Amino acid sequence: MKIAPALLLVAAALTASCDHFGGIDAYQPLVALPDTTCIPRALSSVDGVSRVQYHRTEWPTSPFAITQGASETTVAETWIYQVGRLKPRVQIYNAGNSFSFNNGIGLTAGSVSDEQIAAYRPLIERVNRHLASECGLNLSGIDIREIRQP
Repeated sequence: MKIAPALLLVAAALTASCDHFGGIDAYQPLVALPDTTCIPRALSSVDGVSRVQYHRTEWPTSPFAITQGASETTVAETWIYQVGRLKPRVQIYNAGNSFSFNNGIGLTAGSVSDEQIAAYRPLIERVNRHLASECGLNLSGIDIREIRQP
């Protein structure tokens, strides 16, 4: 399984701190870059979403990935959507020769209970279905990971 570079950096930073990391992460490689203008509109139309914020991040791609056909810059587009007190995020990664989708929520305030996972997972699944339907994303093989660390 291929893990997005930004996700690895976030996970490394979180696990290096005193707090524990847990939550839900849904990951799907994409065959092509989707129409990202659809994502904020679709997220805004999900029942319960009160706000959508956008961030774009760029970083130099590794020299090895460039030799494999990647572009010199990797781009991550992130939409944080608020549902009550929860602030999950959708990310589209574009390395030029590979693309991926992530949707999830993470916490750093200690371990994540089974009850929290049970509450978060339906939201992530519902948003995934909505984005697939509204934006034409093929998320049929999505890998949803429940992350619990004591």
